[in-house]
Amino acid sequence: MENGIRFDFTPEEIKEKSNALIEESKKFNDSVVGLEDGKRTAKNTLIPMIEDDRKFLNWQCIISLLSETSTNKEVRDMCREVDADMDKFAIEQSMREDLFLAFKDYANSEDAKSLTGQYKRYVERTLRDFKRSGLDLPEEKRNKLKELKKTNTEKGIEFSKNVNEDKSKLWFKKEELEGMPKNWVENLTLGKEENEGKLQVTMNYPDVFPILKNCTVEETRKQVLIKFGQRGGQENATLTEEICQIRKECATLLGYDCYADFAIEVKMAKSSENVLEFLNGLADQLSDVEELNRLRELKRKTLKLGENEEIVMNDWDWRYYHQLLMKTEYQVDPEAIRNYFPLEYTLEGIFNIYKKIFGITLKEDLELPRWHKDVKKFDVFDTKTEDFVGQIYLDLYPREGKYNHAAAFTLRKSCLIHPEGFSFGDKGVRQYPISVCVANFTKPTKTTPSLLLHNEVTTLFHELGHLFHNVLSKVDVVKFAGTSVERDFVETHSQCMENFAWHKKSLKEISKHHETEKPLPDELIEKMIAAKNVNTAILNRRQLFYGLFDMTLHTQENFNTKEISDKLRKEICHIENAPDTNIASNFAHIIHGYQAGYYSYLWSLVFAQDVFSLFENTDIFSAETGLLIREKLFSVGGTEDGMQILKNVLGREPNKDAFLRSIGLKK
Repeated sequence: MENGIRFDFTPEEIKEKSNALIEESKKFNDSVVGLEDGKRTAKNTLIPMIEDDRKFLNWQCIISLLSETSTNKEVRDMCREVDADMDKFAIEQSMREDLFLAFKDYANSEDAKSLTGQYKRYVERTLRDFKRSGLDLPEEKRNKLKELKKTNTEKGIEFSKNVNEDKSKLWFKKEELEGMPKNWVENLTLGKEENEGKLQVTMNYPDVFPILKNCTVEETRKQVLIKFGQRGGQENATLTEEICQIRKECATLLGYDCYADFAIEVKMAKSSENVLEFLNGLADQLSDVEELNRLRELKRKTLKLGENEEIVMNDWDWRYYHQLLMKTEYQVDPEAIRNYFPLEYTLEGIFNIYKKIFGITLKEDLELPRWHKDVKKFDVFDTKTEDFVGQIYLDLYPREGKYNHAAAFTLRKSCLIHPEGFSFGDKGVRQYPISVCVANFTKPTKTTPSLLLHNEVTTLFHELGHLFHNVLSKVDVVKFAGTSVERDFVETHSQCMENFAWHKKSLKEISKHHETEKPLPDELIEKMIAAKNVNTAILNRRQLFYGLFDMTLHTQENFNTKEISDKLRKEICHIENAPDTNIASNFAHIIHGYQAGYYSYLWSLVFAQDVFSLFENTDIFSAETGLLIREKLFSVGGTEDGMQILKNVLGREPNKDAFLRSIGLKK
């Protein structure tokens, strides 16, 4: 189905359209300011402002996607440039005192006081956001805050560019890649000239993590991990420190002790104190001593070292020995298991699960446009009513210049279009939601299809969870549509869906050996599930390390990121960082979106497991439970606070019981 979206913009068109949109938005804001006090109404202020939000966001979504996926470097660069321009403009407008006073005048009107539902919430949140932008500050401090925010945006874009444009690579002889799967080796580029006879390994995820998990040559693992950890370099580590200092200055101007308190105030957790209590409390419950000792003994046995020799579990070791433990003691070989997950078949199976529980139908649309030949597009329909719901795109293979992890991007959010003359109660014309899954799975070869590791299957469930959170949303006001919820709530929906990668019934649905065409055998499924929580403390404490590193950077000042990273890694994970690496060089989460918020992954996981327990209490393919979750969790977007949404879904207060069971700490 045609959606009217183009992906073939030239850099010049992108610049021109962005400038025009900025000018149009500024003229509208000026017109609101120009209205006489007491004369502002929903028709001349509120509704046009919501419509301006929609148009502005629609273009920003396209820019954001193309900056990470376009095959044209000039387009990517221009998208980042205009994205910075639009962010700067948004900052300027959010800090206009005249616009704040004009909107405040409307908010105090009888017209505004009669509002209900999403429109009332929009007014309340807009006033809140104006105040958090510093509009209650004296002019001098307000101007200072504006400049700090602009500088922060510029540094953040520079950080991303340094990581995404990094072309670091290593070259290895075939014997230096011992233990690597045949089809993986087939995907590598053979060197020419000075690297003739060697194989090229990029710092993309499909190259790096298979080596860290499978390569028997320790020196190869070490080189790869160090090179991977150096992406962005000292320049990005310095940028991270500068960005965190800028955030601290902004928070101080606004009257907060630290940036974390400012950021978390509008999230579910409410304060940095609550977050630190949560993270430290979980650390107390997760002891990794026995697990690490077990891996050390496995390393001793594998390398045939003496009983009196000290065994160090290095940063480039633990994934390898974890995987070896899974193979030898639990008979769970990830490389053998991936033979049961050919991407095309598994994706179809995952779609079928989403269809069953959410009552939707997906139809592939082979028509262009799309931004790359590998991209697939699907139209989504409600199975019962046959109504069109929205669209999704999938961009699943790595390429140069592309975003090098897995993520969900929004192209359109579900909302009403508010034309001139719109009246409350009008059904109006609906803008349908469109979402994009970007990933970097191993490409198929001439002899082997793209085969997914089980953790990549989990990733696919997760990212599609984000996609359908947006696509199944049915909200009137764009500000609350789809994934526009508290940052520490947004992962709940996607993490809930990950659980389907761990149940026998769903694993049968999505697996088919690419040669024998048989699904995963019961015995192997039972072993996988039995091994689910092997080294759970090691894995979860690693998440705690990231969360505490983030919180430290946003609660302290005048720090050295490497010193903090090295200290915390040793204290929390009992493993030292690889030499000459600094997580701050490429920890993009805390630069864009998850600053003082990385704890959200663990925080929201607690709620995700609680929601999924509704399926476990009935049938994991229960259409009745799926409809409940679709209507009360996925479709409502951010029209209510996250805690209230959870209570609506669960019919009670949420608790940690299901989460503790899921990681083996409670029966």
